[in-house]
Amino acid sequence: MCSIVTRYSLLVGRVCSPAWSQYWAVFFPWMLSWLFYQGGLFNELIAWSGDLAIGPINYVLPLLLVLTSLGVRGLIPSSWSRASDSFSPREVSLSFGRDSEPSCCQVLPHARERVVREYRDSIL
Repeated sequence: MCSIVTRYSLLVGRVCSPAWSQYWAVFFPWMLSWLFYQGGLFNELIAWSGDLAIGPINYVLPLLLVLTSLGVRGLIPSSWSRASDSFSPREVSLSFGRDSEPSCCQVLPHARERVVREYRDSIL
């Protein structure tokens, strides 16, 4: 059923000719699965792709999210943001001066104090 839907989508979307849509929808998946049938190559591919994807997700992304939530600017490119121009994250209530944005080296030592203070204020 999947092959029929894929072939039809390739034809209707005018992505390729009837012969090529038959190849990509029916023959190519069978040839690809035949290569990975024994499991050795497929297991290696899965292991490496997992190692390469999980590292940044588990270690880099949380750090970027924390620093961004603390008000450090310039870590995430502005082209990644889908927010409107009027959106601005919470201001960091630290004394760094009005003209300069805090860097991660300035924010991290004060982050614990800020979190404790906000938690204390929220429960009182």
